[in-house]
Amino acid sequence: LRDHEEGVYSAATYVKEHFPTLKVQKTKNLWHSKGQNAMAKSAKGEIYICGSNDMFYPKNFVSQVVKHIKQSNYELFSPLILRWDYPSQKTETIDTCGIQVDRALRFADIGLQQDSQTFRLPKFVDGPNGAVTILKKSAIARLNKKDGYIFDPDIHYKNDCDLAVRLKAYNIKCELIPEAIVYHDRQAVEFKRKNKNMITTSFVGEKKLIFKNWSWSFKTFNPFYVIFYQLAKSAYLLIRYPYLWKQIKNI
Repeated sequence: LRDHEEGVYSAATYVKEHFPTLKVQKTKNLWHSKGQNAMAKSAKGEIYICGSNDMFYPKNFVSQVVKHIKQSNYELFSPLILRWDYPSQKTETIDTCGIQVDRALRFADIGLQQDSQTFRLPKFVDGPNGAVTILKKSAIARLNKKDGYIFDPDIHYKNDCDLAVRLKAYNIKCELIPEAIVYHDRQAVEFKRKNKNMITTSFVGEKKLIFKNWSWSFKTFNPFYVIFYQLAKSAYLLIRYPYLWKQIKNI
């Protein structure tokens, strides 16, 4: 585990007291991308689970992941993430099955707000949600060989969208593990949508990933669709949130 929550309450003390065999690294705040890249690099096992702290993990989560991967020919996976109305109510409502990327580089959480009992779950998704990403050691090696990282260290919010675009470009499939269920605190998600910092980092992150993955090859997206969509979306965001004008220099 890596603890880099500077100046705020941390669960590190609780973990050390109740799970003394776990290794906790105390570092400066590396944010999600750099922190997960560092942990994946130091991981010794065959499977790396990139987890988040606003989740509820059932006791059988890891065993279900291992059981599925042993029978799979793929290297990268997404669990089924359901909604958790913290602190008590776990629901059957889908938070996400993973990320979908269309030809205009529009990103969507597959199955969002659908009933998991009736929604037709896909076998594959374009990429895992950054909240929980599961990789085999071989997938980590492939991504590091191509890019030098799993998550782009220059992108904070939308780093999972960037990963999804790269997976499509590299023809790396991401398989859904429907029996590996976790629960995501939806209240935190709703807060982030209204949070100025999250709106800002999302705006900057999306523009960065588009520029870095840009191509006229039409292989993974249609550049004309992307230009039209981004012009329309950016105009709307800049009018609604004028403070975003100051962020253009950071793209």
